[in-house]
Amino acid sequence: MNALEFFKEYGTAEGRRVAILAGTSYAYLWQVAHGYRRPSPEMAVKLEAASDGRMDRVSLVWPDWTRRPRKGNGGLGDGQPTGHVITI
Repeated sequence: MNALEFFKEYGTAEGRRVAILAGTSYAYLWQVAHGYRRPSPEMAVKLEAASDGRMDRVSLVWPDWTRRPRKGNGGLGDGQPTGHVITI
């Protein structure tokens, strides 16, 4: 489970508890959950352990970019064509 799914299922109070146990802040964990930050592999391991394995280290470090589309940049994840043509 990724961090956003964790928050949705277990709530803010549990998110705060996990952040403290992992040695980080609730604000940092919230940023990870909403795609604004990406944890180091070491922090991902700590978050996985603090959540008793409910969060998965792989989904924390390498999130699925399609779950939170980036708006307005025509880049990856927004489902809109970029207008760029790649020829091989």
